Amino acid sequence: MWKRAPHLVIGIVSLLISAYFLLGLVSAWKNFWRHELSRPAHPAKASGSASDDPLLGAAKVKVYGVLSSKEEAESEDDAAPPEKTAPASPVEQVARTTLAPNHFLQKRILIQTYKGVEFVVPPLALHPQLQGTFRSVAARQATDASPVEVLLMTDGDFATFARNQTETTEASAPPAVHGRVDWILTATYGKPQKYYLVFLNSSEGQEPVMVDADFTVSFGQ
Repeated sequence: MWKRAPHLVIGIVSLLISAYFLLGLVSAWKNFWRHELSRPAHPAKASGSASDDPLLGAAKVKVYGVLSSKEEAESEDDAAPPEKTAPASPVEQVARTTLAPNHFLQKRILIQTYKGVEFVVPPLALHPQLQGTFRSVAARQATDASPVEVLLMTDGDFATFARNQTETTEASAPPAVHGRVDWILTATYGKPQKYYLVFLNSSEGQEPVMVDADFTVSFGQ
């Protein structure tokens, strides 16, 4: 029995040493698993990146949108403001108005004593002008053409002339068998101006006179 004692002691010590190392391995293995289990399953997501979190990603997009608008607003503020055009003056507005010429007379007319042909210069006419030609025609082949006088009157002057034959004219052409007129009229602004082109029989016997007349009033720019 005593011979076996040393071997028994050595066996017990070996078992104790083996048990000690085994317990250490078990403890180390438990600590390792505890550490692994405590770590997040996805480290990249645990870093708090907004690109991996839908809510944070949406918030980031919204923030960028605000910043983008702000930058655009700042760039617009830095841009030079558009030039402001001053409103046109009444004279400039008149100048820009386009009025078509009025070819108001183109026919043969019969004149007993006188004949008045009305025409109107509308508002906003800067440079109204009357132009035309006239030619008297002999009533009979054996007679010569009779002269006529051409007068320009306002409506008030023509009313006075029609009552008492008093001639107050804006312009006139002396008696002639034929002729041409080119008269500058008064500019109109706020209201129209009525005129009468008057053909006056200047024949000695006051016989009726036929006249071919062609007249146009233009208004300028």
